[in-house]
Amino acid sequence: MLAVSKAIEKALNLVIYVFIARLLGAEAFGVFTLGMAFSMVSFSLTNFGLSILIQRDISRDYDKVYECLSKATSARFVLNIITVCFVYIAAILLGYQGISLYIILLLSLRAAIYSFTELFISVFAAYEKMQYQAYVEIVTNIFVSFSVFVALYMGYSLIVIATLFIMGGIVKFCLSFAVLKKHFTVPKLLLDVPRILDMLKRAYPLGFALIFVMIYYRIDTVMLSLMKTERDVGIYNAAYMIFMGLAAIPSVILPAIFSNLSKFYYSSFSKLKNMYLYSLLFFICLGLLIAIAGYQLSDRLIIVLYGSEFSDSTIVLRYLFMAILMLFINNLNGVMLNSINMERMNMMAVGSVAFINIILNFLLIPDMSYEGAAIATLVSESLVMVFTSFIIFLFFLNSSFGVRNQRINIDN
Repeated sequence: MLAVSKAIEKALNLVIYVFIARLLGAEAFGVFTLGMAFSMVSFSLTNFGLSILIQRDISRDYDKVYECLSKATSARFVLNIITVCFVYIAAILLGYQGISLYIILLLSLRAAIYSFTELFISVFAAYEKMQYQAYVEIVTNIFVSFSVFVALYMGYSLIVIATLFIMGGIVKFCLSFAVLKKHFTVPKLLLDVPRILDMLKRAYPLGFALIFVMIYYRIDTVMLSLMKTERDVGIYNAAYMIFMGLAAIPSVILPAIFSNLSKFYYSSFSKLKNMYLYSLLFFICLGLLIAIAGYQLSDRLIIVLYGSEFSDSTIVLRYLFMAILMLFINNLNGVMLNSINMERMNMMAVGSVAFINIILNFLLIPDMSYEGAAIATLVSESLVMVFTSFIIFLFFLNSSFGVRNQRINIDN
């Protein structure tokens, strides 16, 4: 059921992006996708790894659901206020104004609403009740898609489109909260500062890893908007939205894999190893299939979906399809490292690559524009795959020599 809901969500999102691009043009599409880039960075700041942390903790001990969720909700309430203010000030300092500034602010507010929903969905995943997530997402996606299509057909502006996305976030929040209240628990805002700070201290490696991932995923859009034109941003993101839609495929099964890996880390090393290796083989086969087919069909995909105005997006899409295999492996490796309490190593690997990605974009975008941004993404995904795979290899190597029960410290 979750696979169906994810497929519907990504298909509808892609259709929405295609309609915005076709009806409003490359420049307006560039403004909208710039706002989405800020929204994703904003979400990573407010998330701060809390969703992953409570899913891992609850999956290991269901009695902790109320305590974990209440502390995480309280922490996220404060983080949302700080993040929205930070994003607004940062956008002004970077020189954004007019409609671009409004879109950035509106979609950042949407990210704040979604951040609470993400906590509730983490509880569903911890109990392996992903059908609840599927129901919520199907209803929300139908609502957002229908309202946006109507607004585009009637000629409304990007401001209205962004507002409808906020309304979709509210609908998703209300539905997920209703399910949470009926089947699990109801969190409360806590004033227990020491315990909340303790949770944030445990979550920060997960949080920074997520922030670094969003940096090397979306900093290219921000840097393109600062160094080039809004049209260049639109050309790049026409291809990037296809890439991100395919990148969500692993998220269909990774929550269940994460919960089981977290359990097996304490209960059965052989099951942990087998589950990782079988999952790795599956994602390698799937990634290769999509990468080869997508590379061959890139030009047709762009023309059919976006039209001749976006023909320059073909070269971008080909680079991004080359990165699909590495992306799938990286998603699995990140889940693996988080499940075995090696989130700090994951943070260091992703953080290093995020820094390299910024340098690559700074060097490549001035001369190569959106093609340079695509190359930077391909190199970044490749480096993350190498770093995280090496860390996991060391974990299995050391564990084979019987040191797992000593909580292996590869940092040394």
